[in-house]
Amino acid sequence: MKTGLESADPKWFAVLRVAGAGVVVFAVSATVGRLRPPPRHDVPVVLSVGAGANAFNLILIFIALYP
Repeated sequence: MKTGLESADPKWFAVLRVAGAGVVVFAVSATVGRLRPPPRHDVPVVLSVGAGANAFNLILIFIALYP
């Protein structure tokens, strides 16, 4: 992570890491045949947990590691 942070801002590094993971999960789910959207009432929870817990946590970690 420190190597990546030498060439990118912590916020952009977090965005790239989350986006890359999303692409991989999407591709694996599509390949296995288990790709389906969440139920409509679960979308706010999925987005809030994804943005609030995971992405914000990564941003804080990367800011702490920033040289």
